[in-house]
Amino acid sequence: MKARAALAALCLLASPARATLDLELPTLDGRSLQRLNAQTGPVLLNVWSADCPPCVAELPLLQAFARQHPEWQVWLLSVDPPEPARAAARRHGLVAPLHLLRADRSGAGLLRSLQGRGLPHSAGWRGGQLCARHTGMLQPVSLGHLKAACDGG
Repeated sequence: MKARAALAALCLLASPARATLDLELPTLDGRSLQRLNAQTGPVLLNVWSADCPPCVAELPLLQAFARQHPEWQVWLLSVDPPEPARAAARRHGLVAPLHLLRADRSGAGLLRSLQGRGLPHSAGWRGGQLCARHTGMLQPVSLGHLKAACDGG
């Protein structure tokens, strides 16, 4: 399933507790693919752009979350073209354990698929099922709520 269609489905799901999605995304370097349904533990998927101030502002929080919660995979999905996305990742010091991914060559198409929900957009997944989502800049409290919803608490 193409990333654009997959994220449109992610954003339009009416019942997150029952929603499933088989999402496969290329890494920012283009060397491999990450498949959502292949992950056994929880995944935090964050859709962002280097031109989105709230997206950039929440990057340190996401980096810290990835380090503090190694049981979680944190996927940062850029809607920017690959080279600007790589430059932004370097500029903001985004490193492992974050997984840097790209939607496709057309960030505009992905933004249209978000149906006006805007960026940043975050979703929590466990066992291939959507368990929580958040539109707008994450704060420690909202990130904690997302984590708790996916951890079952």
